[in-house]
Amino acid sequence: MQVRRSPRVNISMPVTVRAEDGRLFDYVSENFSYGGCLMHGAATDVPFAKAGNVNVFVKDMAETYNLPASIVRVSEAGSLALRWAPTTILQEAQIIRVTFGRLDAWHNWADYKPDSLLRSIILILRSILDLLNPATFHQRKPNTVLKGRVIQPVPQKTAVLVRPKAGMLQVLPYLLFATAFGAVPQACAQENPADLPLPSAVRAAPTPSASAIAGSVDPGTTGQGALHVVAPSKSQEPQAAVPAAPASEPVIADSSGNNVAAPVAPELENARTTSWSFKQLRSADTLIMTPWIPIQGLNFGVAPTEVVTAATLSLHGSLSPDMLPAGSGVTIFLNDQFVGVIHPDKANPQFGPLNFPVNPLFFKERNVLTFHFAGQYTLSCGDQTSSVLWAKILGQSTLSITSAPLPPARDLAALPAPFFNDAILTPLRVPFVLSRQSSQHTLEASAVIASWFGALSNYRGASFPVMAQMPPSGNAVLVGPADAIGEYLAGEAPINGPTILEKLNPNDPFGAVLIVTGRTDEDVSSAARSLVFGSSGFPHASRIAAPAVTAAVRHPFDAPAFITRTQPVRIGDLVSLSSLQGYGYVPGTISVPFRTTPDIYTWRDRPLTMHFTVRGPLGTEIDKKRSHVDVSVNGIYLKSVSLAPPSDIPEWLRHFWPDASRAQSASVSIPVWTLYGANTLGFYLEGRPLGRRDCSGMTQDLRMSIDPDSVIDLSRAYHYTTLPNLAYFANSGFPFTRMADLSDTAIVIPASPNEGTDTAFLDLMGMMGAITNYPVSGVSVLHSNAVAENETRNLIVMDTVTGSPAVERFLRGTPYSFSGGTLNYTSSMLLEPFRLLSRSLSSASPTEVATPLRTLNATTSLSDGGAIIERRSPFSNDATMLLMLSENPQGLERLVQTMRDPRMQPTIQGDLSIVNGSHVLATRNLPTYAVGSLPFWFWPDLYLGDHPFRVILLAVIGVGLGVLILFRVLTSHARRRAREIQRDK
Repeated sequence: MQVRRSPRVNISMPVTVRAEDGRLFDYVSENFSYGGCLMHGAATDVPFAKAGNVNVFVKDMAETYNLPASIVRVSEAGSLALRWAPTTILQEAQIIRVTFGRLDAWHNWADYKPDSLLRSIILILRSILDLLNPATFHQRKPNTVLKGRVIQPVPQKTAVLVRPKAGMLQVLPYLLFATAFGAVPQACAQENPADLPLPSAVRAAPTPSASAIAGSVDPGTTGQGALHVVAPSKSQEPQAAVPAAPASEPVIADSSGNNVAAPVAPELENARTTSWSFKQLRSADTLIMTPWIPIQGLNFGVAPTEVVTAATLSLHGSLSPDMLPAGSGVTIFLNDQFVGVIHPDKANPQFGPLNFPVNPLFFKERNVLTFHFAGQYTLSCGDQTSSVLWAKILGQSTLSITSAPLPPARDLAALPAPFFNDAILTPLRVPFVLSRQSSQHTLEASAVIASWFGALSNYRGASFPVMAQMPPSGNAVLVGPADAIGEYLAGEAPINGPTILEKLNPNDPFGAVLIVTGRTDEDVSSAARSLVFGSSGFPHASRIAAPAVTAAVRHPFDAPAFITRTQPVRIGDLVSLSSLQGYGYVPGTISVPFRTTPDIYTWRDRPLTMHFTVRGPLGTEIDKKRSHVDVSVNGIYLKSVSLAPPSDIPEWLRHFWPDASRAQSASVSIPVWTLYGANTLGFYLEGRPLGRRDCSGMTQDLRMSIDPDSVIDLSRAYHYTTLPNLAYFANSGFPFTRMADLSDTAIVIPASPNEGTDTAFLDLMGMMGAITNYPVSGVSVLHSNAVAENETRNLIVMDTVTGSPAVERFLRGTPYSFSGGTLNYTSSMLLEPFRLLSRSLSSASPTEVATPLRTLNATTSLSDGGAIIERRSPFSNDATMLLMLSENPQGLERLVQTMRDPRMQPTIQGDLSIVNGSHVLATRNLPTYAVGSLPFWFWPDLYLGDHPFRVILLAVIGVGLGVLILFRVLTSHARRRAREIQRDK
């Protein structure tokens, strides 16, 4: 009787078996299981030795797996029963993939008749009868006769990486064209040589041992205290360490297996080298690795329009001096491809700059650079959680990539590429080419396109420098009617309506120009709307007649980036599921960004709620009592939740209870004052390992996660706040982003704007698009002398002539005025006590009350920046006016950059913020006004909450009214009694 420990899958496919002496045999498999396999083939002249070791080569699509096995049974007819003998986790994964990962492995698993009582009884009786029948044990399966294959010797090939020669770029388009039609042999991705198919007549060489991998220190390039692996030896015998070649020289292996420097080929044309620090790639200031956090890394992208020709990784950091160099270090991988190893040096624990050349073939569009830590401080096994095991990589480390551009494809179906690529995490820069006297419609169309790019770039940030001429290199966007940009339409067919086309940059054959044009200004606006709302359906062409697009009518507070307040919102709808996963004992902080308008009002400032569920590993792996998750909002700590589930079961009985990975749920109260426009919900997961003795292993592949069905509930909040408050505008564009398309907002610019003013205008529109995740398709542009007295829309004024009559008109009724480049502040000392009393009695949000504002001097210069002023519109009590004023266009650009700078943005507040270089002075001097509405039952809380003077005044009035009423009642009663007494007499 055979007891099977793993399921068996019937698979018939050809395999190759290699004996210990190197002989190769063809077999056909009958079945596979996790434990072994059975195969049939022709009988061998020299039989296999029982319990001997063999290697089975299994073809799986484009890969061939080398699976070690031991012989269990050999028959004279050629049958061979094997038991798998994997030595690595990778080989175990390959066995599982071959057995259960095939498409045909499961197709017959459900081919069974439905179970019934009668059928089960019949099967039992038949099995009993078969046991009594001797013929059952003599049945033999027919042998499989295979033809012997002719083995031809094939020489081994060695890959040599060289740089393309100059002039190769000219033939690159033809190579790409030929590759698409099969004229060039198919290129294969790099694979592990041990996993590649064996040549027909070449005996596989054993994998080099660890001692055969040579490392060396190059003081000139690698710094102190570090070793990095150069290349594995081609020979079977360990060889001496070979010094690393400089990073600028390619390394190849000669016929002897030695590493030699290859001749350096000329660089590609227009090749450029770009360097990013880890901080610029949004890494932490320091990547800290411990046994609890053994893996750290960062993501970055490479544009598909660039060919990487060389790359260098320069690292700064330190390793614990108490670790042993032989068993400790940090291994570097790029997209799971080995780059190098850093070993500790007790004499020099700090290292840097430590340079590693990176193979250009490792790069792809989305890249992951990871650092894997392993530490050992004693020759014998020790405590794996010791505090002496650590490594640090500093954020000043850099990645330098040399790349050459490819000719643009000029395919509108690929938009927004090549102007924007989601894999690139650095700030976006798209130049706009506008005529010097662009019309208001052209500026509105440009604003729609800039806000579209801003919405795509999101947190990366975007800038849109405006130029009158085509940039000397790179991509650009050209907007305007055909008669204004006719010089760039030479050789094109006549423009008969809204048109979108993509051309080469006349100054750069590797740059693309996106042209949005038409016969009239209305055609240009129509083409811009077609681009931002319908580009996903564009055909594969370089020019199209832009189809008409009608955008849906927007409603207040319906921006796609803002979470709704009508119902709870799932966290899984805000971020991807992979972002909610954590690995290791201390996965770190899982961040969930979300946006909402800052006008949040609740009854008596009642907090909002969040319900979340966290899943952790088994209690046999971590100490659940000490493991926890810390919840925070915008860096403000809210609550800690233990991973140990509450239980009423006694401790002595809990040991006998089955230990499973349970989900732990909790509710968190979110104070209203912690939320504003852009918010980040943080879950810091920390798992503590169980106390173990030395020589005990630690599980490394732990996982924790936040349930995507966790919800944030803002349904009890209403839209109400008080303005002016520049903090709301800097963080979320409020109140202008109340409408996602800015349909109730007009931008006021000078009658004769320049390139700097237009740049600041487009940068601001890009910021609005990033906030709402929607193009500003409803915004209007006005000249400063064209604003009517009955204007009811919100206004954003951008001007560089601070002393103009238009600016004086916009500042009337305020204590602010300009004389030249100086901002003056005047206030009536006679009315100051009444103003302070009015401010104390007026409503103010908790954020405003807690914010310290500085006192403004009598005069302030705007020589190195500008001023931002927010006030109630002088033309309508239901609208807001924002003024961005400076002496020069560069000052306006600095104002927008300050609002996008995460470090300086919190300093913008009050009703006036003056930016002077890297300093911001904020103050409040204007009366506040309410924006929004509340139900009538909120009125007592609105007018009396947090206002003790009002409560006292209301109490005095109430007591007075009560006394007056009581006096009138008692007086009336006394008169009535007097009349009754007089009548009785």
